[in-house]
Amino acid sequence: MFDKLKMSTRHVEMVVTTKPGADRRAIEDWLTSHGFTVLPMQAGVLVAGSADLFDALFRLSLSQAVLPVRVAFPPELQRHIESAEIQAPPEYH
Repeated sequence: MFDKLKMSTRHVEMVVTTKPGADRRAIEDWLTSHGFTVLPMQAGVLVAGSADLFDALFRLSLSQAVLPVRVAFPPELQRHIESAEIQAPPEYH
């Protein structure tokens, strides 16, 4: 059933690892202001949203992408971010 869903209707998660001393709040505020759900993690944040939302904001084409995909943030946030990556979802048998 899930194999038939288009990427644009799928839930996507991205792990953002922050640099030491980063302003995590600035990252969270920016992401939530664009419609993402953001959850704190030990070394950064987990970002969730639709593939359409990721595609539009980060100029991606997830339906055509080979995961994992590294994501670039705006310059004003890059100094806080070590890495941002969308991983392939786990496969359940």
